[in-house]
Amino acid sequence: RYMGEANAAESAYRTAEETLITLHEAFPEETRYQHELGDTYNWLGVLFKPFNQPGAIEAYNQAIALQQDLVDRFSNNPKYLHPLARSHYNSGIVKMSDSNTAESAERHFNRAIDLLRQTLDAETNPETLAQYRSEFARCFSNLAILQKSRGEFNQARDNYERAIAEARTVVSEHPDRSVYKKELALYLNNLANLLESQSSEEVLADAVVANQEALNLYKNFAQAVPEYQSDLSNIRHSLAV
Repeated sequence: RYMGEANAAESAYRTAEETLITLHEAFPEETRYQHELGDTYNWLGVLFKPFNQPGAIEAYNQAIALQQDLVDRFSNNPKYLHPLARSHYNSGIVKMSDSNTAESAERHFNRAIDLLRQTLDAETNPETLAQYRSEFARCFSNLAILQKSRGEFNQARDNYERAIAEARTVVSEHPDRSVYKKELALYLNNLANLLESQSSEEVLADAVVANQEALNLYKNFAQAVPEYQSDLSNIRHSLAV
């Protein structure tokens, strides 16, 4: 069923691709066609990611080339900065699971971080800022996951702590949004798991603090959101170990 839906979605994206290429070539001064074509390639990458990683990487590369050109021409415009950051982030996600492309994944995450930092400086809408800051935190978290897999403990800890700091800001500004609390709890729990792998008593004490804060966050909203109950159980188990 998924492949059937994926084939139909790819066909729709390819039709959009052909149309947008024609429009972009006919009206090169109209940036919206280039912008929409970049988005189309990004979503093709998202579509391919579960079953066709080379196809996903190719699509993200096509998106990045188009989006980078727009950023070069309109350097401080969040409308163009954010899509480029998203494509770099998505490419990093695909590449981080393969040791042969892990270094490239790290470069993509760092580029996404740089672009999102610029996006945050340029954006003024509070709701959009929260979304972008949440994505900013996610970049640091995934970079930490990659570094942890390579045994880079100190770098991973630094980036988990950066993710937590950004997530705390979002939660403080939007305390009614459970999705942001869940992300903060996840980063805290991931940091705790990293710290628990070390033998230092001081580090282990920090792990307990991080795990307890994650547990407290989940307790605040897990009762009202049934799908979060398993996450709450996992954190309780980690705290008990």
